[in-house]
Amino acid sequence: MLKQLLVVMFAVAVIVTMVVMGFTLNQVRDEREDLTVDLEYRSAILAEGLQSVIAPMMATPTSTPPEALQSSVEKLSSEERLAGLIIFDNKENLLAKSQSLPGNLMELVKLAATAMDKNQAASSFLPVDDKDMYVLALPVRQEEGRIVGALVLLQTSDYINDELAAIWRDNI
Repeated sequence: MLKQLLVVMFAVAVIVTMVVMGFTLNQVRDEREDLTVDLEYRSAILAEGLQSVIAPMMATPTSTPPEALQSSVEKLSSEERLAGLIIFDNKENLLAKSQSLPGNLMELVKLAATAMDKNQAASSFLPVDDKDMYVLALPVRQEEGRIVGALVLLQTSDYINDELAAIWRDNI
């Protein structure tokens, strides 16, 4: 009788654990999607605002010294979750970048090239300097629509994994 009671208790514990795991998986999936959509939305709005500041500076590159563009990038990239900004010309040459960013930018150059080639935003989650980043590249256009370069915005996305880990920790 005691043996049967232990088997039933073990079976109930396994079933409860499976139900909790199922609900937690669902909650984590939903939370990841919500946080990702929110990050993408905030990044797009921020990048469009920054684009309106940067585009006039790039429209006449001879009248805007590189130091002024670099100074603007440093001022604009001082936001809390904004890890950095990079500006490329339409030939994928680096014009300015946040000093906090690493030197190896190959993946970011590819994303900027994609944005300019397709004439639309391109984005990806990429590891940059051992940190998870959301990277959004927008083509920068002159008033007549000609693409003069790309603005690449990097935002930290480590907090998404931290939130998901907290859900697992709290539920189990």
